[in-house]
Amino acid sequence: MDGAYTRVYDDAESYAAALRPALVQITVTQPGQFAASVTELRLGRLTLTRCDEILARIAHVELSPGQVVFTFLTGAGNGVFFAGNELQRNAIVRHAPGRDYYQRTMGHAPLASISLAVDGLADLQAVSGSYTSPLPPSLTVLPSAHAIQRLQRLHAVAVALAANAREVLQQSGVARGLEQALIEALHDCLNDTCQVNDSAGQRGHEAIMGRFAAALEASSGLNMFLPELCAAIGVSARTLRACCQEHLGMGPKHFLMLRSMNLVRHALLAADNEISTVTQLATEFGFWELGRFAVTYRELYGEAPSATLRRDPAPPRDNLSAAGERNSSVRQWVPGLGQPREHALAWGLSLAEAS
Repeated sequence: MDGAYTRVYDDAESYAAALRPALVQITVTQPGQFAASVTELRLGRLTLTRCDEILARIAHVELSPGQVVFTFLTGAGNGVFFAGNELQRNAIVRHAPGRDYYQRTMGHAPLASISLAVDGLADLQAVSGSYTSPLPPSLTVLPSAHAIQRLQRLHAVAVALAANAREVLQQSGVARGLEQALIEALHDCLNDTCQVNDSAGQRGHEAIMGRFAAALEASSGLNMFLPELCAAIGVSARTLRACCQEHLGMGPKHFLMLRSMNLVRHALLAADNEISTVTQLATEFGFWELGRFAVTYRELYGEAPSATLRRDPAPPRDNLSAAGERNSSVRQWVPGLGQPREHALAWGLSLAEAS
């Protein structure tokens, strides 16, 4: 085993920064206190990740050019969309190295991923002495129920061990046996499958949303307005509205407002309240009607902007301290990560016996 951790976050910016090597920017779209957990386990050539979140959000994701990433659901959620397409419970999305896309959720989202280096993709083709044809850059696949359920179970086993019983993974043969079982299960999913291909229209809309994200990135975090955004992208407002509705689940104006609200919140948390003011930061991000801004801010985050300015953000927490004590906060709300230690041990020992 190369490494394992579980961390809990109560702000979207810190959570997004933890999702490396991808570059992720998150805009929370649902009122309430954001919370999320990340469990990561590195097993030889594979990196396994499980993310749990409890509020709806939109994320712009830029993947590492050196990694192939496979994403699937680990349980029932409230809707997860990749580039405008809803992820089904029995589906796997294979993301192209270096690809960027918008991902949105409707609420609680239990997402799992498996990534490996681009040059390690041949490992999937060599399992069981068989070879698959080269995979296209990006695709959604629908494996058989048996194949996807086995992959989901193995991923859940690995995550439970990483979160609750890391010492089991140190036992001889356990980590290697789990890695080999996961490679085989993923291989089976990609071979016992049908592919769902994107249409030319969908690819065109995805390209427009890529330019949309690039224009926002070029704004250096400052607020942008619809006319200048359309000019920068080179599309009409009508076309941009259609693309945003497909990929973001809302029109561009509403998204820009929520994005600016998120940026203001980050700025308020980072500011020195002896120097900065709410008025200064709100107007910097394009909010001129301060009364309406304050009302909307309180509806989204449950507190006044002045209260945010006065408090310090909580640091991320690891569910295992240096002494090996579990942090109970992980088990309070994160679905699927509170498996009893005895279950994790049993799963790990079963894998050791089978390897």
